[in-house]
Amino acid sequence: MSLLASPTEAREPAHARGRSRSRSRAAALLLLAAVLLSVEGCYNPSDPAQVQPFVISLLLFIFAVIVASFAVSLLGVRLLLRRLGAGPSSIPGGIPCDAVIESIADTGWTATGPRIGPFSPRYRLGLRVSPADGVNPPYPVDVTTFIPRIYTPQIVPGACIGVIVDPADPANVRLDLARLGRPPSQTIAT
Repeated sequence: MSLLASPTEAREPAHARGRSRSRSRAAALLLLAAVLLSVEGCYNPSDPAQVQPFVISLLLFIFAVIVASFAVSLLGVRLLLRRLGAGPSSIPGGIPCDAVIESIADTGWTATGPRIGPFSPRYRLGLRVSPADGVNPPYPVDVTTFIPRIYTPQIVPGACIGVIVDPADPANVRLDLARLGRPPSQTIAT
């Protein structure tokens, strides 16, 4: 099962699939060549004293390759999920504000992660953010983020949602799902 799924993966062009397969085959052949070159001349199957150290070193090499590939793939998936919006949702020094969901669009992506839960969809939300100062007028912002499945029934146009706004860049907004569906705070002028 994939941690990340997209409907476009099924429609990937044949030439792109062929390129990735040929790269995988080339990498496997290079690994095999490296093993054969490192073994050549140091292993004599007719000498029983060399068999056991050879087998042990070969098993250690295979184990190291498996561990390294697992670590690289795990870090790659975590980096990809962060880039897609499944990372930490707080902004240091952020100002809590209220927003109204004006539009919603499903991007077609789902992801599974410790902060977002299983099979969380990725939505593009059009928000109208009401600044906390009550002086400045509300302004529109588009946010693309993963929404945990438990909150998806409440993500509808017209719903009030809490957001955290970066004071240095008001367009940098993160959702505060703990305040989803609550009435706007008293400090916001409506």
